[in-house]
Amino acid sequence: MDEQRDKLIEAAVALLDAAPGKRLQITNLNKALFYLDLAALRDLGKTLTGCTYVAYERGPVVDRYQSALVDELVVGGFARQDDLGMSKPLVLERPIMSFQHMDDYHRQLAALVAAHIAEQTAKGVSDWSHKNPGWLAARSL
Repeated sequence: MDEQRDKLIEAAVALLDAAPGKRLQITNLNKALFYLDLAALRDLGKTLTGCTYVAYERGPVVDRYQSALVDELVVGGFARQDDLGMSKPLVLERPIMSFQHMDDYHRQLAALVAAHIAEQTAKGVSDWSHKNPGWLAARSL
């Protein structure tokens, strides 16, 4: 098993499981992962997922998110992706019963991030990410 992939799947499932209706728009899931990783970086000195984020026009997303995130969630039976308009939400199909890479604190943090991000539109959460000091610093390099 690929440890980085497992960490990403755990984080994504934790976020989806905590989101209202157990669903997040793909943009919102990417931003939720970014903020969860930033919080872990602040708390632990390293991110939870170990992922690289790329600078899309609408803000940070997991590098190769379609294959690394969406496809892995679908193939693993954890989520399905709806084809509703441009938002293409991911919907949790199967939760993780025993987390290997996230402790209780970080699962609770994922729940807080998911609750906040789920309330936002994709455009709103993207605009918000452009104001993040970490994002601004990375973009200036």
